[in-house]
Amino acid sequence: MREDADNIELDLEEFSRCLDEGQMRKKVKIDMRRVGEFGLSMPPAFWINAETILASPTTGVFIHSALIFRMQRLFQALEKLYDKHL
Repeated sequence: MREDADNIELDLEEFSRCLDEGQMRKKVKIDMRRVGEFGLSMPPAFWINAETILASPTTGVFIHSALIFRMQRLFQALEKLYDKHL
């Protein structure tokens, strides 16, 4: 795990301290329980705009999802303005 952390250029000293002290253990257990509640058996799993992705999504997936989310918010705002001016 430390090698992976080094590959993505995390602060290895802080990462190692976190692992050694178990600071995130409770949070990881909660996340794993939630994964099970959604009927999934493997991480990584991402929920983007209510869609489940069972792999590490590409940057394009995140960008696409963010654009869709922003467009939905824009359309909702436009609908409110339209309704207000009728």
